[in-house]
Amino acid sequence: MKYLVGLFLTMVVGFAVAGGNLSLIDAWVREVPPVMQNSAIFFTVKNDSDEDRIIVSASTEVASLTQVHEHKMVDGLMKMREVKAGVKIPAHSSVMFKPGGYHVMLIKLSKPLPVGTEVELTLTFDDGSTLVQNVRVRPDSQLHTNDSN
Repeated sequence: MKYLVGLFLTMVVGFAVAGGNLSLIDAWVREVPPVMQNSAIFFTVKNDSDEDRIIVSASTEVASLTQVHEHKMVDGLMKMREVKAGVKIPAHSSVMFKPGGYHVMLIKLSKPLPVGTEVELTLTFDDGSTLVQNVRVRPDSQLHTNDSN
């Protein structure tokens, strides 16, 4: 019983620490056609603490696999790769997760994600704390063209 109480307190305190010092700004999920199996989440993560923090993983229930990815130029080609070492969020700073850069990749979606619905995103940091936030699906402007001809 002591173990369960201790585990519960660790989880609550960990959440409070991450939630108090770290925040997500302008978080959104990319709309994809219902037949697509993958999407991505973008946001700015702000670190108001006195210590650097590292995002070590991300999770959500709407995809079979959720990974932190980065687009990077390799041998003259833009490639997307998982960031296994994590993403450092410097103290009193912020890092943008945006199209063409860092992003949270949702692989093998379990259901369509219509515009306006929300996805619960959990980011886990190097100290074991988590930051949980609901993120709304937004239209991807590249999917919507003005066909007024």
